Amino acid sequence: MMSIVIGINCLLTILILKMAHRLWHMRCRIAHLAARLQYLAQNAMLGPQQAGYVLAIKRAQIAETRLKFAQWQLRSRQIRQIIKMVELLRALVLYRAMYSRK
Repeated sequence: MMSIVIGINCLLTILILKMAHRLWHMRCRIAHLAARLQYLAQNAMLGPQQAGYVLAIKRAQIAETRLKFAQWQLRSRQIRQIIKMVELLRALVLYRAMYSRK
């Protein structure tokens, strides 16, 4: 029974590490996009229509990135809830194992 709990804890650890890695890369992409936007704003050699089109695309990319970040936050919250549930189940299993021996 303990091996099942240990296995679940290991799987959850791996999952959390993968999510943290992906969030780190997403943060790097957001920083890169912000730098590109700042560069475009400083070197705006485009006509008004072209600049508007470029800004609309960049805004759409920012909105998409925010949406992805919100989805990751939701998944992170769900995983925390799952971890709490697993901890509760683990405590229940330990409780039952402790009192079934008596």
